[in-house]
Amino acid sequence: MPAAAIPLFWNILSEIKVQMIISRARQTKFGDFRPPSRTKPARISVNGDLPPEAFLMTAIHELAHAKVYFEYKDKGLRNIAPHGKEWKRHFKLLMEPFLHPDIFNEPSLSLVKRHMQNPSASSMRDREMFEALHGKNNHDIQNQEATHLSNLKNGEVFIFRNRQFKRMELLRVYVKCQALDNKRLYRIHGSVEVERV
Repeated sequence: MPAAAIPLFWNILSEIKVQMIISRARQTKFGDFRPPSRTKPARISVNGDLPPEAFLMTAIHELAHAKVYFEYKDKGLRNIAPHGKEWKRHFKLLMEPFLHPDIFNEPSLSLVKRHMQNPSASSMRDREMFEALHGKNNHDIQNQEATHLSNLKNGEVFIFRNRQFKRMELLRVYVKCQALDNKRLYRIHGSVEVERV
């Protein structure tokens, strides 16, 4: 997380009353929110290997889920879409104080401001912003393009976690894939690195 964001972030975190967990790198998600259970408080987790600006954006994304949960838990969550208008409203409000050049460098700041006009469920949908937040330049992208699941074509076979899969179809940011060993279908995040066969 950018150093200038830390005091403000901790104020928000303590106000919302959620536990924060910095997770090991996960290939299928950058963060998540878990509502409280009988034995555990509400918590967010963010992958610890994310670059500072991406870490902050992910943490605020998850805190927006927490705000929606606490606001609507007694009113009924059934009619609330995970990334619907309630989440977008909280995400925008929480991000507003962080949209500052002391926190986000250019071009990230301009791209994040643009993204926040109508934020999507995944930062990966805004490829230009995703690449800026994750510190990828055009050379990096060209070298890595062939290894990301989202860049394979439907029907291509690849190896992921020592298993062979066939890419079936793109489902927004996830990709429906079929395991070749048992023919089961899986949803795998498009950002994971895979090995072509």
